[in-house]
Amino acid sequence: MEPIHYERTSSNGAYRRCRNQCSRRSSGIWSVANSPYTVVGAVQVLVGSTLTINPGVTVKYAGAYQIYIQGTLIANGTVGSPIIFGSTSAGVSSGATMLKFEGTNLSNSQLSFVQMSDAAKAIML
Repeated sequence: MEPIHYERTSSNGAYRRCRNQCSRRSSGIWSVANSPYTVVGAVQVLVGSTLTINPGVTVKYAGAYQIYIQGTLIANGTVGSPIIFGSTSAGVSSGATMLKFEGTNLSNSQLSFVQMSDAAKAIML
């Protein structure tokens, strides 16, 4: 089993916990090169910070966790490279609330060409 890493991203105060090798130099951008990202605990985007998820990234939830957005989320996939949110077990609900926006200005965040499946809730406002 791969080790679990928990770290603060260096530039913007976002926190993430994931199974892949998280770089201490992370800029708050989840890239295809490090995909898939496995959410194994709460991921928090703090007030004043931005998490950008690049086109083609896959985010998998290993349980009833969430990406909790109090800052800004930029997740703009493309027709050919959507951003995919799902469970670590295809066809089985993780029980996750994939994206939860609270206490944030929704007009600052962007979502396009995303696919969400196998969760209790896709987006909660």
